[in-house]
Amino acid sequence: MVETLVPILDPNNICSYDPSVGGQDNWSDNWAPNTSNIMSYSLRDCRNYFSPLQVGIMYYNINGIGINNPTFHIISGPDALCYNQTATYSVNSLPGVTNYFWELPSSMSFVPTSIGTVGSVGGQGTTTIRVKANNGSGGIIKVTPNCGSKPTTADIINLGDIQIDGYDQACPNYTYTYTAPFISTASYSWSITNGSIQGSSNNRQVQIKMDQNSNPSTLHLQITNVCNYTINSYKTILHGDPPPPALQCITVGKEAPTAEPMQKERVPIIEYGDMLLYPNPASTEVTIIAPTKGYFNLSIYNTMGQSMYEESIEIKDKQTINVNAFPDGVYYVRLEGEVGTSTKKLILKK
Repeated sequence: MVETLVPILDPNNICSYDPSVGGQDNWSDNWAPNTSNIMSYSLRDCRNYFSPLQVGIMYYNINGIGINNPTFHIISGPDALCYNQTATYSVNSLPGVTNYFWELPSSMSFVPTSIGTVGSVGGQGTTTIRVKANNGSGGIIKVTPNCGSKPTTADIINLGDIQIDGYDQACPNYTYTYTAPFISTASYSWSITNGSIQGSSNNRQVQIKMDQNSNPSTLHLQITNVCNYTINSYKTILHGDPPPPALQCITVGKEAPTAEPMQKERVPIIEYGDMLLYPNPASTEVTIIAPTKGYFNLSIYNTMGQSMYEESIEIKDKQTINVNAFPDGVYYVRLEGEVGTSTKKLILKK
């Protein structure tokens, strides 16, 4: 393979091979292997690196050589916290681990586990911590052992930005499922405009069907029994093809399939575009570029469904709105025009 098994190190740089002295491979290229690789023949002080392929081979074989590192199960505790609420989070203890390092999002802080306890505040370093929510925006809690296992995390739900999971665009007369995050104590109530709820409306999952000739539909979720207020979330659903592999229904020059076999009505093609918001996140003002020129009803509302701004305006190019008086948080900007409605999420952060 090579003429020189142990190439000579460059005297001017002890962690580099001298290409003028080293051997050549079968393609007549100078042989100059990576001297930082732990499997190389360079000096010990130079070796601090495994190649990605070496790491991959080690991971591939680790289960076959009898190594079974202890691991965390999950972080146990509430999946959502309201403002000023305190809660306990914990993990299983691991053999040989003497310290558990916890990291909290900015929305939370440690509180003492008990009055007069000697040691770290809030249980830092142990398997159990006590935290307080500075607001309801959630975040990721992480715990790392000092040896023996990888870290584990828990994603605490942002109550100010409850996301409804499901298609933004769907076919009328077809049934679709939409899902809200699981919150152990929550009561869910769904409703929809220009459509109907199929089955129960009181679970975290709901099935909906949009009306044939009304576009778009707005899916509304109301959550209670979580904090001392009602949480509202909205999702605007346009008539159109959902992403593949879901069944498609908007066609050009062909009869579109419908839920009713005897129905021969052509499904309209949606040409209404979407508006743009910038900057987003915004601090003092936001500029709205409409999907088309015309007259619009402009409204801005918060995550609880409260109207913060309403105006009927003509937009020829763009419109700038002063939002400096709005508190930081998540809002929804809605443009309702003659040919359709567009809704976008806006984040305010000063």
